[in-house]
Amino acid sequence: MKRCLARRKLDAGGGWDAAHLRRLALAVAAEPVCPYDDEVAVFVDAEQRGENARALYPRLWQHIQECTHCWQSYSLLKESLEIVE
Repeated sequence: MKRCLARRKLDAGGGWDAAHLRRLALAVAAEPVCPYDDEVAVFVDAEQRGENARALYPRLWQHIQECTHCWQSYSLLKESLEIVE
C-alpha cells in the first residue's frame, strides 16, 4: 500500500507549525463537499514525485482551477509540503 508523500515526510521527522496543522486537520475533518476531494491529494503527490500532473490528469487540473473547495485543498497541501521540505 502506497502512502502519501506528505505522510512519509512527516514520519521522517518533518514538522509542521501549529497553524498549518490546524488548517490541515480542519480540511481533513470536514465533510467532503466535492466528489474530487480524494483526488486532489493524488494530484499533489504526482507533482511532488516530479511527474507532470497537469498532463497526466488534465480534467482534474481543470476542476481544481474551477472548484473553490478543491483549489483551497490543493493550495493547502502544496503549502504544507513546502514547509516540510
